[in-house]
Amino acid sequence: RFRADVEQLMTTLPDASAFTASTVTEGAFKAALTQLIGFLAGLTGSDGTIATALGTLGTMGSRWVAKSAAYAVVVADRGSVIDATGTWTLALPTVAGAGAGFNVVLRNSGSGTITIDPAGSEQVDGAATIAVTPGRSVLLTCTGTAWVSMWMVADVGNVGALTPAADKAVYFTSASASALMTVTAFARSILDDADAAAVKTTLGLQNAVLLGGINGAVAMDSAGVATGAILEEGVNKNGRYIKFANGWMICTRDAFLLGRCATANGSAYSSASTTWTFPVAFAAPPVVMGGANDVDVEISTAAPSASAVAVRAQSPVAKSVILAGQLTAIGRWGTVGAATPASPGALKVWYDPSDVSTLWQDTAATVPVTQPGDPVGRINDKSGNGYHLVQATSTKRPLWQIDADGHGYLQFDGTDDMLSAAAVDLSGTASVTLFAAVSRSSTSVGMNIAEMSTSFSSNPGCWRMAGQGTGDTWNIQSNGTAVVSATPAGLGVNAVTLLSAIASISAPLLQVRRNGAQTSTDATSQGTGNYSSQTLYVGCRGTGAFPLAGRIYGLIAYAAALSAADIKAVEDWLNQRSGAF
Repeated sequence: RFRADVEQLMTTLPDASAFTASTVTEGAFKAALTQLIGFLAGLTGSDGTIATALGTLGTMGSRWVAKSAAYAVVVADRGSVIDATGTWTLALPTVAGAGAGFNVVLRNSGSGTITIDPAGSEQVDGAATIAVTPGRSVLLTCTGTAWVSMWMVADVGNVGALTPAADKAVYFTSASASALMTVTAFARSILDDADAAAVKTTLGLQNAVLLGGINGAVAMDSAGVATGAILEEGVNKNGRYIKFANGWMICTRDAFLLGRCATANGSAYSSASTTWTFPVAFAAPPVVMGGANDVDVEISTAAPSASAVAVRAQSPVAKSVILAGQLTAIGRWGTVGAATPASPGALKVWYDPSDVSTLWQDTAATVPVTQPGDPVGRINDKSGNGYHLVQATSTKRPLWQIDADGHGYLQFDGTDDMLSAAAVDLSGTASVTLFAAVSRSSTSVGMNIAEMSTSFSSNPGCWRMAGQGTGDTWNIQSNGTAVVSATPAGLGVNAVTLLSAIASISAPLLQVRRNGAQTSTDATSQGTGNYSSQTLYVGCRGTGAFPLAGRIYGLIAYAAALSAADIKAVEDWLNQRSGAF
């Protein structure tokens, strides 16, 4: 009863004289005391608790209010924390009504955006409204003439919970998590540098140091990344060499004595053949060239190996003086993947029309191909497996030609030209890697490049490469007991295209590349089993269907899925002999 009476009393302070006057009646004293109690209750609350006192005084954070819909802040909300969810607008009181020092906190604990809107034309931070996005909190304070905001930073990633330690720094592992990392003395020595020049000095990258790192031993890892110096130079009894970090090398030999051009050689004269052993062996046979100390004399070299080359001098007239030559060999000391198609294991067939020594006009290999336009009755398999392609019927033999860029190829007439090899045995493998450099002179019919079967779709355990229907696309197919096809787009009639494919029955996988770039990967099931042992037909199906009207610059197959590095290296090798890209 007393508390209720007190809360109804005026909240003004009684005059001091009500307690201190020389004559104070009992009734006046009681009235003044009751007025004082009413004032204190109005100021701090009447239940005697700290929470009520703080809330009545409007102390910051003394009151928690949950709101989920549009709300207008009132003066009684001074010091409140408004926990908001949803998407709505929080209206602020006028600055005159709130008064300087009035404050309220908005915490957005929901997933929507809360828009704070001052009264009338009043502003907050100079703006008509501000938006509080999910997870953010803001303290709003009235200056007496406007509203200002102070944003509260959340403990992102629990940074505050991390225990500080020597030589540690905070980093974020995700949008909501953090951790400590070690900061070494060396790292700090870089972090305190003012600019790039200072960093170079700290790292010891002055010019003298850089020059010292250019010359040294070159090296390359299995991925083709240089791991040593930029250049390596040397000299020995066989000449000089310079190796480059990217795998290329140049060897030279000065004053290489060739003897006299005194031996008749047709209508000219030549010296005896001499061998130049390279100062450092190449990874594969290099290109060799040279000049002599006589304007009439030419240097001739023959089929270099990776380590040496036969050299002699030739002259239209006899030379009685000892001739000297200057020789240069350019090639690679290191390769990524295959140096030649023979380098990777599991090479099954390799047909190379650019190597005239493998071409014959007859099946018995007695009449060599010697000039463009000669028919090819046989092309030898360079894999060493003896799967030579032959054609017994003279009218069905493709012609050997040379294109404008000096690349050799087999020209198929689109009617009945075809070569075939005895059954190629792939019975021990479920994976093959295929390469073909080809062009089409027409897109009017489907055209076979190569098919390991007389009829692909009806014979399991085989593969096929062809032109696709009448469109300008190519077709690579693999058949375990189920056929899977890939059809990379062509580049136009007469455009040379280098096709590569990994086909695997067991994986399953059909991965196709065109001109060095992957075009598709298909993991559709190809059924079961391995590839089989079947006749290989090139330029036409074994039944006479799908004849190729176009060119074949090279055809290579492996009884395995090659690595990415080996695929690229074989593509590079075949591209040089076809000019595809």
